[in-house]
Order: sequence, then C-alpha cells, then structure tokens
Amino acid sequence: MSLRSIPLAGLLALAACASEPAPPPVLTPSVERPASFDAWKTAFRADAIDSGILPGVVDLAFDGVVLNDTVLQRDRRQPELTQTVWAYLGRAVSESRIQRGRRQMAAHRTMLQAIEREFGVPRQILVAIWGMETDYGATFGGFDVVEALSTLAYDSRREEFARRELIAALSILQNGDVALGGL
Repeated sequence: MSLRSIPLAGLLALAACASEPAPPPVLTPSVERPASFDAWKTAFRADAIDSGILPGVVDLAFDGVVLNDTVLQRDRRQPELTQTVWAYLGRAVSESRIQRGRRQMAAHRTMLQAIEREFGVPRQILVAIWGMETDYGATFGGFDVVEALSTLAYDSRREEFARRELIAALSILQNGDVALGGL
C-alpha cells in the first residue's frame, strides 16, 4: 500500500461507517474555569510573561479582547463533525480546489520539499490542509486570533492546545512577523 492510498482508504472506511450525520458531540470543559474571563486574562498574562512574552506585547494584544460566544458556538458545531463524510467532502472538495492545489505545489515545490524533509510531513498533505483551512491563503476567517484563542483557552475544553497556540501567536507578534492587526 502506498502512502498516497492511505488517506483515500481511511476516507472510504470512514464513509462506510457514516450514513447519517453523527449528533454533535457533547463537549464539556475538562476543568473548572476561573470565575470570570477577566480573571483568566489576568492569570494568563502572568503565564505569558513567564513564557518570555514582553508585558507590553501582552497588554497591546489583549486590548479590547472579550469572550467571544460565536467562537464557542462554531467550535461546538464544526461541519466535519456534524455532516456525513460525503456531504462534507461534497462541499469542501472540488476539481477547481484540486487544480489550485496542484498549482500551489508546483509554485512552492522547493519550500514544501524542505518542510517534508525536516518534519516528515508529505507535501501533498500540507497542501491539502492549506487548501481546506484557508483555500490556499484566500480566506483567513473573520476572527481576531488572540480573542478566539483566549476564548477557547478560557472555555477549557481544549485549554492546553489553545494556550500553547496563544503563546505562539504572541511570539509571532513579539517577533514582528505579523503586525497586531494581521492576526
């Protein structure tokens, strides 16, 4: 069995099991969250500074950040969890997206090969994820990254993941790789 056939085989196995959309998962926080979002932000600020993020970067990034209920609602109703495999793929995969993916693989061949060598992730998988998540950079979503990740970390269902990603986002800001409005 080749590496190329594994995703298709896995997909077919999933499809065979999914004639009806699964009910939305019941997602409950794994730990008790702080009394308020503001209390969480205060505690996180100290953790971020302990992780090497400058106080000014944290303060600037968190200016105006509020708990975003839309982020929580969408997190709990992700289409890949609430539709049949075929319904989801019918909406998400198209011939034009596949063709754009092939063009992106050709245009970024050297970089993708370097990533594949260093991290062991096949370039086809990277490009597929890139296409599914951002339509090859055409869509970045309408949410402030710091606010969305803070909301997810406060919610605590995926606290560790969201906190780790939030520190990474703050590092990106601190390094000047992206301006504050760009995240």
